[in-house]
Amino acid sequence: MSAKSVPEVACVNIPQVTIGMPVFNGEEFIEEALESLLAQSFSNFELIISDNASTDSTEAICRNYARKDARVRYFRQTENLGSVANFKFVLEEAVGEYFMWAAADDLWAPNFIEKCRDLLVKDEDAGMAMTAYVCSSRFSELLKMKFENPLACISIEDRAERVRAYSKLPFSTHKDNLVYALWRKRALVHLLSDLVSIANLNIIGTSMNEYALAMHKGRYSSDVGFYKRYRYVPPGHFLDPLLSFISRLKRRAKNRGFSANASYGVQSHLADLRAVLISANFTDDFVSEIVQTNIKHLNGNRHNPDD
Repeated sequence: MSAKSVPEVACVNIPQVTIGMPVFNGEEFIEEALESLLAQSFSNFELIISDNASTDSTEAICRNYARKDARVRYFRQTENLGSVANFKFVLEEAVGEYFMWAAADDLWAPNFIEKCRDLLVKDEDAGMAMTAYVCSSRFSELLKMKFENPLACISIEDRAERVRAYSKLPFSTHKDNLVYALWRKRALVHLLSDLVSIANLNIIGTSMNEYALAMHKGRYSSDVGFYKRYRYVPPGHFLDPLLSFISRLKRRAKNRGFSANASYGVQSHLADLRAVLISANFTDDFVSEIVQTNIKHLNGNRHNPDD
């Protein structure tokens, strides 16, 4: 198991919110991401950065922020843990009542945490809170798409209808952004523990979201609070098919083939989805309905998640 460094700065007060940022070679955008988070109107938080053995200037940037702001705790892994393990690492280190994952290339409205926290405070039965979002290209802010209402379905009271509504959303709505919601930490920890112990799944996002919605309702704001960046353009953009095709040609030219994530998206996702729905005690007919809906989406969506 990889050793970890002593955190750069320890927080004196117990924060109400923990932000977990897993990162690998994030030098291009991480300063913008950190500035966006540290400027939040709700300031009682800790920001835990887990550097997955980056080989660029990520370490220097993060250590500088840890020195400047006592809310930042920086860990550098001595070897790359893999993406899922790094996501789980920041959650395991969290002390806040609420928790959110933050990618090192995304941005947030100044009131994102405040708005989501208020929604969770008002509804103690809700397990997560999320806002509307904008998806854009790392290449140009002109290549962007706004999504106001897709995740409004997380507020549906009936759990079967909640999961059904979420499953009906095509992947081009970027519904997997639910993983970047503000979570009630105890709910998220239990969800991940269930996935490992019941279904033997070690995943973040994808079918974890369906299981989360089966176990917990959420709360939603139609105000835009989250800005997700993609490598080229957001899937669903009119330029996406061309750029995705070029990307696949480049990978094949380098003998890389398709990524492990792409293979997961078509094959393992369906098996995992069936497993989590069965674990959530849905009927066989309902499980088959949701799986068939996902098959329909997958057949119409050949975008590689790595793009």
